Amino acid sequence: MTIDTFFEFINTYPACYFVLGLMVGYFLHGLVINGFSSKTRSKRPSRYESKKTDSTIKRSNVVTESSEPFF
Repeated sequence: MTIDTFFEFINTYPACYFVLGLMVGYFLHGLVINGFSSKTRSKRPSRYESKKTDSTIKRSNVVTESSEPFF
């Protein structure tokens, strides 16, 4: 029995779908972890970790003192 193409190999051995799925999942997991980790991208603190200044405190007070009804 000769196997000429990659797709014939996959059709001959269906367990390869599982192995390929694991490999692709591991690769995508590595991309997601390294892509969204702020420590690997930059050493600066994010905007959520930075200290609040007086202007941001004033802006947050203006938002809380709006006359819109709260439900």
